[in-house]
Amino acid sequence: MRTMRTMRTMRTGRTGAGLLAAGLLYAAAALAAGQEDVARLPECTHCGMDRKAYGFSRALVRYEDGGEVGVCSLHCAVIELTAHPDRPVKALLVADRDTHELVEASTATWVMGGRKRAAMAARPKWAFATPGAAAAFVEDQGGEVISWPQALAAAREDVASGAQAARPRRSGGVFGCAGPAGAAGADGERSAAPTGAGVFTCGGCGLPGEGRLLAHAAS
Repeated sequence: MRTMRTMRTMRTGRTGAGLLAAGLLYAAAALAAGQEDVARLPECTHCGMDRKAYGFSRALVRYEDGGEVGVCSLHCAVIELTAHPDRPVKALLVADRDTHELVEASTATWVMGGRKRAAMAARPKWAFATPGAAAAFVEDQGGEVISWPQALAAAREDVASGAQAARPRRSGGVFGCAGPAGAAGADGERSAAPTGAGVFTCGGCGLPGEGRLLAHAAS
C-alpha cells in the first residue's frame, strides 16, 4: 500500500511539474508572439536603442505603402512622422506598458507623468490596452490619465523642445564633437548636417547626435 501511495504521489508530482512547464512555455510563446516585430526590427530607427530592452515603450509605424519603421518610444515615433509628413500612415502601434503587446495608439489609454523614468523624452507617456490597467498604474506610480490627442500633442512638444536644444548655437551649424572626430581635431569642432527632425550627423565621424549626447554636444 505504501508503495502504491508513493507511486501515486510521484505521478501527481510529475503531472504538476509538467503543467507548470507547459504554462511557462505558453507564457513565453505568448510574449514572443506579442513582440515578433522586435525580431524584424531590433533597433530604433532614430536613436539606435534596443527595442527588446524597450519593449514596454516601443512603437511601430506602418505606412500605407507597406513599409514599417520600428522605434523605441512615442518620442521617436513622432520624430519619424515629422520627418515624413507626406507618407500616409496606415497604423501607429504602441506597446502596452504592462504586457508589452502592441495596441493602436489611438485606442490605448494613456498616462502622462508618474515615478517611472521616461523613454527618450522629458515627460513619461505610457500606453495601456485598458482603462483599468492605466488606473492601476496611476495608483501605484502616479501620473494622470490623458487622451490620445493629449499624449500626441505632448510628444510633439517634447520633440520640438529637444530639437531646439540640439540646434547649434553658432552660425553656420557647427557642433563641438566629443566623439572620434573631436578627439582627432585640435578644437574638436566639425560641421553637422541635419538628417531629420532633431537628428544631426557629425561631418567628421558620421555619428548621429540625437539620443547620443555623450558623443555630440552643441558647442
